[in-house]
Amino acid sequence: MQSGADIISNSWGAAADFFPLSTRQWDAIYRCTTEGRDGKGCVVVFAAGNSNHNINAPSKGTLDGFATHPRVIAVAASTSMDERSHYSNYGLEISVTAPSSGKGGMGILTADVEGKPGYSPTDYTYDFGGTSSACPLVAGIAGLVLSANPELTALEVRDILEKTARKIGGETGFSYEFGHGCINAKAAVEKALEMRK
Repeated sequence: MQSGADIISNSWGAAADFFPLSTRQWDAIYRCTTEGRDGKGCVVVFAAGNSNHNINAPSKGTLDGFATHPRVIAVAASTSMDERSHYSNYGLEISVTAPSSGKGGMGILTADVEGKPGYSPTDYTYDFGGTSSACPLVAGIAGLVLSANPELTALEVRDILEKTARKIGGETGFSYEFGHGCINAKAAVEKALEMRK
């Protein structure tokens, strides 16, 4: 926030299956999403995780305090076949889904660190996946939305992404597996442009 970030993409989460946020952590995210960008709020995007469990089921021993924070965009993963990735976490707090790796679909091609330090010995890898791959895709589309309409608040950006998401997996409304649906860059940018004052 102090460095001037508009969007904060978090392809990480708690190592423990049950991880409630401390008051300090909760407040830091809240302040970032309400006070950043000169009061319009930074857009904070979190990967939902890859453990194939509900992100908010304390009675079953699962809680991801980052992905369940009420001000973030929690991102699940789908395959290229518009099905839930077998590993993707799910739950009531999922905002949207983005394509990633998974059984029955194609993987994600992305740039890689050259040589042995990376995922592959070439400049590209086909092995990037998980909700860690879906999360930056949503963050990038949020960037397109803000480039189309920089005056949007963080909550307005999330609302646009959710309302313009494409329904997948046979769902017609909100889904525990996909949230509001699969991210739709074209529709989101068009909606942002419509809302320009």
